Amino acid sequence: AEKFKGADVQTTDDLLKKGGTSKSRAELASATGLTEKQILEFVNRADLYRIKGIGSEFADLLEALLVNWPIPVEELTILGHSMGGLLARSAWHYGTAAGHAWPRRLKKLVFLGTPHHGAPMERGGNLIDIALGVSPYTAPLSRLGKIRSAGITDLRHTWLLDEDWRGRDRFARSSGHHAAVPLPDGVKCFAIAATTGKQAGDIKDRLVGDGLVPLASALGCHAEHDRNLMFPPDRQWIALETGHLDL
Repeated sequence: AEKFKGADVQTTDDLLKKGGTSKSRAELASATGLTEKQILEFVNRADLYRIKGIGSEFADLLEALLVNWPIPVEELTILGHSMGGLLARSAWHYGTAAGHAWPRRLKKLVFLGTPHHGAPMERGGNLIDIALGVSPYTAPLSRLGKIRSAGITDLRHTWLLDEDWRGRDRFARSSGHHAAVPLPDGVKCFAIAATTGKQAGDIKDRLVGDGLVPLASALGCHAEHDRNLMFPPDRQWIALETGHLDL
């Protein structure tokens, strides 16, 4: 860690930026005293902190699972809780692009409290970071807040693809327009959401939802047509007086 700090690498974002090419890894290796192979290993690990990184890895693992299953797999169902649902959507995208067999076996995809359009808790943490960063006296506290993982900040941006990240600051107030990733074609998708309210339509739905994910986000609802996931009504279910972890 001290070697990286000496090369002005304070966060995983710094590492991904400075270790993104063979040339930059060579420069970073020279600055830290580490080998280029070690730098590349650290960069690969940092990449897996992101939904995109884990999503593509998950896609490869599912393909390996089908290949090595003792009998032919005819049907696959994925159940993803919270960010696990975002990972499943990312994996399907990368698995399909790679020509994997498992997306053709995927018949059902169940989302439990998945923040399809973000979670306000992370947004709140981001606003605190920005407020702290305004003053030179509190700026160090803002930098401390930025230590949280890239995967957690994905709860604000819901960045699922590599191009969503490229050239952007994940701690910026506005992330810009990211790619709209639709639900998988030909797959029965189900959205299970929760609210701490006693009935659907309670103000808690909009403000806190299940304590982390608002009801509209968990149900994939969005004002923009291409981002509205349009789960059929008979494939939606809402648990009342239920928290995120209770799901």
